[in-house]
Amino acid sequence: MMPSFLELILIVVLNLIPIGFWFWFFEGRDPIPEPRELLLRTFGWGVLGCVVAIFFEYDLKQFGLVATSLWSVLCVSIIEEVIKYGAAATIVKHSDFDELIDGLVYATAAALGFAFLENIVYGYQFGLGSTFILRGVLTTLAHVLFAAPWGVAMAVKKFIGGKNLIRQSLLLSVIFHTAFNWLLLKQQSQPWMLLPIFALFISMYALTSYYYRSILRTNKGRIHANQPY
Repeated sequence: MMPSFLELILIVVLNLIPIGFWFWFFEGRDPIPEPRELLLRTFGWGVLGCVVAIFFEYDLKQFGLVATSLWSVLCVSIIEEVIKYGAAATIVKHSDFDELIDGLVYATAAALGFAFLENIVYGYQFGLGSTFILRGVLTTLAHVLFAAPWGVAMAVKKFIGGKNLIRQSLLLSVIFHTAFNWLLLKQQSQPWMLLPIFALFISMYALTSYYYRSILRTNKGRIHANQPY
């Protein structure tokens, strides 16, 4: 049963709570806050990216891929991570993208924009039940954690350089994304799969925290791009 107009408004409003919290949590780690208009613009590109991903993922069905197959999960992960990267990469050449930590900040903005619309679509399909709550709390953060490797690589490539950094980091993000989605699917029939999901989450969060700490410990995380490293 499709939600009413008021339920749809409630889905949007409730979705803004985890989005706003994770935005505040991660963006607040930047010692030199980014312009709000640039963060919102990147967020908007993430929303638009979700629209593009929906069309691509719909096309997967036309090729006969079953939604619960590993190949389908892998293809979806590749599509979503590449599109999120594309959304964040729109800001790389801007003059305000001037610190290593900015890669993480704008990757977070793009990932949250993507998750925002994705969660609304799921809420529209399944209503305000446990699926919506799970996605709001768990999957929103997961999208940010998936994006962390290529967010760092995006900044490192700009300020320091490096061959194949983006490709390698996207590969790591796709592995995380595929493992997470695959375990979630298996968990529906095998509840014990919550344990590896929890372990994966802890690993991804630890890696993201390591990125932030490593950048902020060095001058490269604080000094602007027009200053020597």
